Amino acid sequence: MTDPAIHLRAITREDSSLLFAWANDPHVRAASLSPDPISRNTHDEWFQKKLSDPACHMFIGMNGEEIPVGQIRCDVGGGVAEVDVHTAPDHRGKGYGTLMIREVVRKLFAETGVKEVHAFIKPENEASIRAFTKAGFIEEGRMAKKGSTVFHFVILR
Repeated sequence: MTDPAIHLRAITREDSSLLFAWANDPHVRAASLSPDPISRNTHDEWFQKKLSDPACHMFIGMNGEEIPVGQIRCDVGGGVAEVDVHTAPDHRGKGYGTLMIREVVRKLFAETGVKEVHAFIKPENEASIRAFTKAGFIEEGRMAKKGSTVFHFVILR
């Protein structure tokens, strides 16, 4: 890890183009449970829906130089959150994924009624598996989700 400082800032409407570019990065698409490229219209509709959803907590990870290094999103319901994270292409391999995961878990446990956070990761996504493991998540086994076999990771309050 080259820069251990990170904080999360809430996503705003101005982040739409940045998230669109990151979401269509080939590495992100390959790791996704929906691997097809995302059209701009589809992204814009999804983005507006997520921004207006009080159960959705979306953040940009900012490093110590105030440079965006990734995004992390949690969909919350019934005391449970499901997390989605990806690191910006130019910032992969620097430990930011783990830092964003730790920080969002801390925020959820401190500021909401969330008692457990879940992640679902394709077996070939070794970087995400390492990041969630380093962040304290425990593997609960394999399962099917959206037509893919995934590892199920969880962390409890």
